[in-house]
Amino acid sequence: MHNRLRTLLFIVLQISISQGAEDINASNLLSASDLIKGAVVKSSCGQCNFEMKGKGCDLAVLINGKTYFVAETNIDDHGDAHASHGFCNAIRDAQVKGKIKNGKFHAKEFVRLESVK
Repeated sequence: MHNRLRTLLFIVLQISISQGAEDINASNLLSASDLIKGAVVKSSCGQCNFEMKGKGCDLAVLINGKTYFVAETNIDDHGDAHASHGFCNAIRDAQVKGKIKNGKFHAKEFVRLESVK
């Protein structure tokens, strides 16, 4: 009985791992046209939460596993960055439109969503 239970748990674990691998598949990557049309990305303080180099606290986004500082909007335009759920203390979802240019994400639109990670 214990061997069957172990086998079942092993199979469930393998299925879970393979599902997780599919989540980071290239088919899930955002394209330039996705960003222009609008997409939900992770956003936070680049220095505090994304370990980016810079002075002070700057708004950044995580797109396709890479971080970019955000141009055209400021971290303080989206509430108190140092509040308990602010960008320096939490990674937030954001609905964005824009494009990556010269190593930065140039935001035409940036809306912080209510979810907190």
